[in-house]
Amino acid sequence: FEIHRELWRYALALCDRIARRAVTEQEFLRLGAACVRIAAERALCCSDPFRAASAWGECALGEKQIRASTYRALKAGVITNRQYDRLFLAASAAARAREREISLLREQLIGRTLV
Repeated sequence: FEIHRELWRYALALCDRIARRAVTEQEFLRLGAACVRIAAERALCCSDPFRAASAWGECALGEKQIRASTYRALKAGVITNRQYDRLFLAASAAARAREREISLLREQLIGRTLV
């Protein structure tokens, strides 16, 4: 969860930096960050492994939105390579953590099915 929090916080900080230079990218970044935040919080609160895995999957959609809008902002010249790289690293770490969590949830679901 903390890794995802870092991702959405950095995405929102980037939104503030590009505010007037790229309004479309700013809005898409904000949308992606909100999706990641909501899905990660929902996954954390779920007691049902199936619903938690589903929420983590929704988190991936927000992350894709963040990556795509960050790339467009880089291409438009409103962010630097360093800013892009930092967000890409945060998104990659979040993806790895999410996949580990989904894998653990799948194991729980398989264990329940076998019992």
